[in-house]
Amino acid sequence: MKIHHIIFSFLLFTFSSCEEDPVTGCTDVNAINYSSQAEEDDGSCTYQLLSELLQMHTWYVESVTIEIEGLSEPIDLLNTPLVTDDIPVCSHDNLFFFSEAGDVTMDDHLVECGEDEESLIDLSGSWMVDGTTLTIVQEGQEDAPYVLEVENQTSNSMNLIFPYTYSTTTVIPAKILLLALED
Repeated sequence: MKIHHIIFSFLLFTFSSCEEDPVTGCTDVNAINYSSQAEEDDGSCTYQLLSELLQMHTWYVESVTIEIEGLSEPIDLLNTPLVTDDIPVCSHDNLFFFSEAGDVTMDDHLVECGEDEESLIDLSGSWMVDGTTLTIVQEGQEDAPYVLEVENQTSNSMNLIFPYTYSTTTVIPAKILLLALED
């Protein structure tokens, strides 16, 4: 009877260890190396170069948020009286176009802006990319460029991180969620 236990144990071990390992690869459909066969992400996803990606789409700001220690939810700066009292909502409703020549232009989107309204902000100028850093320089503002660190880039979205002055002495990172406008 002991031989039966040994054979049973051997067969049980043999069949239970025959499970196939999951197929690994890139599971992000927005990556250029997406694998539809991959069942488990292995961290190998790669994305288009930022400088190429910016030129492929018309972009808009979905949200601008900050996280303050002690608060459970991020603060959406585009919908807080701290910002909207000084800068009307229409000023946040913009489309951005990045040209191959290095120019960035901004136009009112006309979703929040009425036909007789204009944005109070014009971020048109020139742009350049160095790794994951996007720099926008407005004409006449060469000494104060916008320097944005790009995180979580996909083929149609990215987070742009910039320093936000929360109080006169406190600067914290803020996050712009930039999305591609669907055609």
